[in-house]
Amino acid sequence: MIDWDRIGGTGKLDVSMRITISTVISLVFALAAPLARASEEIIVDAAPVAELFTSQSCSSCPPAEAHFRRLAARRDVVSLQWHVDYWNDLRVGAAGKWRDPYSSAANTARQRAYNRRLRGTAGVYTPQAVVAGREETVGSRGDAVNALIDAAAAAQGAPLQIAFAADGAHYAVSIDQADAGAETIEVVEIISGATTRVRGGENNGRTLEAAHIAAASLEFNLSDGPVRIAAPAEGASCAVLVRDAGGAILGGAYCP
Repeated sequence: MIDWDRIGGTGKLDVSMRITISTVISLVFALAAPLARASEEIIVDAAPVAELFTSQSCSSCPPAEAHFRRLAARRDVVSLQWHVDYWNDLRVGAAGKWRDPYSSAANTARQRAYNRRLRGTAGVYTPQAVVAGREETVGSRGDAVNALIDAAAAAQGAPLQIAFAADGAHYAVSIDQADAGAETIEVVEIISGATTRVRGGENNGRTLEAAHIAAASLEFNLSDGPVRIAAPAEGASCAVLVRDAGGAILGGAYCP
């Protein structure tokens, strides 16, 4: 097993975020050998993945977060919110600064990496939506986000299949179609929902609601075998993203 508290940011493992919240999240990830027997196996068709880069300090972000809350209620798309940290030190008049409690430098680094690849610049903005790791648009433009999701679904052709094999209180996750160009599996820990009373920044005085906040992630090479995932704690969930060698997301699925 991998000791979550001892993981660094090197090699194949990437801890995207650590936060303190009232609900303790206790997912543990580890590489596992193929299971000799499984009491249950669930095979799901992978769906397009839509990611939102946002901040509670950004006044134009709440409409984008509202759209992504609607996406979170759907089962034909995997939606994730990554809260960035570059708004945290912006002072807005008498309202002062607001530190987004779900933000991290790692989330900002993730966004910069997407922008280098998709836009040819390390410059970032919020709200930004990235779909399938291949296309980006302004996150508050719901119709544009939906169009990218539809295009990603159409481009999938025969859907990639993700298998979850039950192993007691864990699942071993593997890819059913090895010839789909898949190279890595990223497991993302999700805070299902959160309500925050903002007391600073551009959204001072507003109560913001968010769904499917990405709290942490780990990436594994498929060549190392199935990935073993512990059941999420109450109030949390997880998603599996499948990437090709270029970093594009071939599809994803929520954990059972």
